[in-house]
Amino acid sequence: MLHKPVICLLLCILLGACSTKLAYNYLDWIMEWYVSGLVTLDEDQEWLFREALAKELAWHRQKQLPLYIKSLDKLTGAINNGLTIDSLQQIYTEQEHALRELSYRISPAMARLFTTLFDAQIDQMLENLEEQNQELEADYVKKSPDELVKQRLERMIERIENWTGTLTSPQIQLIEHWSREIKPASAQWIANRRAWQAKLGTVLRHYRQSPEFAELIKELFVHRVKEWPESYRIDFENNLNLTMTMLVNLEKQLSAGQRRHLLEEMAVLRKQLTELHHQ
Repeated sequence: MLHKPVICLLLCILLGACSTKLAYNYLDWIMEWYVSGLVTLDEDQEWLFREALAKELAWHRQKQLPLYIKSLDKLTGAINNGLTIDSLQQIYTEQEHALRELSYRISPAMARLFTTLFDAQIDQMLENLEEQNQELEADYVKKSPDELVKQRLERMIERIENWTGTLTSPQIQLIEHWSREIKPASAQWIANRRAWQAKLGTVLRHYRQSPEFAELIKELFVHRVKEWPESYRIDFENNLNLTMTMLVNLEKQLSAGQRRHLLEEMAVLRKQLTELHHQ
C-alpha cells in the first residue's frame, strides 16, 4: 500500500503527506508510534525512552541523513535528465535498505523499553493499535469503490501539487487513470497489521523476561514483510510499478514552470537535511 510516507525517499517527496524534514523526523515518528503515542509511560520509562531516542536520533542524523541526501541528488539528476522506472526503482531499493537498517538499529532500544512495561500497559498499547486499525478501515476499506477512487485521486493530486504547483487537466487525467488502475489492497494491509500486532502481543505477554526476547523483537521490527501473504506481495509490487509508471509519465508532461517549482522545493529539502546533518 502507498497510504503513508513509506520507505522510499522518492515516494516521501512525491507521494507522502509529509513535511520537508520527514527524513530526519522519521526516527522520532517510528519510536513514538510504537510506544509513546500508544501507551502511558511512568516517569522512569519516559526517561528511558527519551534517553534512547536522543541516542538514536544522533546516529540517524549522522549516518542516514547523508544517504537521504544522496538519494535526493540522484532523484534531482533523474528529473533533469528524464525520469525512468529504473532510476526510481534504484532509489526505492536504497531507501528500503535504509529503513531496514533503521529498524535493526532501534530494535534493541525498543526491547529494553518493552521489558519495563506492565501488563496493563501492554493491554493499553494493543487496544490503541486496534483503535487505529478501525480508523484505517473506516478511511480505506468501508467505502464504495467509487469513493475510494475519488479519495485516492484527490490525495495524490494534493501531494503532487505540493511539489509542482497546480496541475493541468491532462495531468489530472493521467493521475485519475492511475487511481482507477490501482488494485485495492487496504483490507489485506490492515489484516497484515493485525497479524503483526497479535504476534507482538504474544511476545510481550509471554517472552518479556526470557533470554530470547530481544531477538524476537528484532525479528518483528526488521522482518515485518516476511509475513506478507504472497497475494498481497504481488498486489503491492504491481501497485508500486503502476505508481512509478504514472510518475514517469507525469514528469514528461511537466511544464517548465512546474519543473522549476519541483526542483526548487527539492533544493529546499536538501538544504534542510544538510543543516540537520551538521547539527
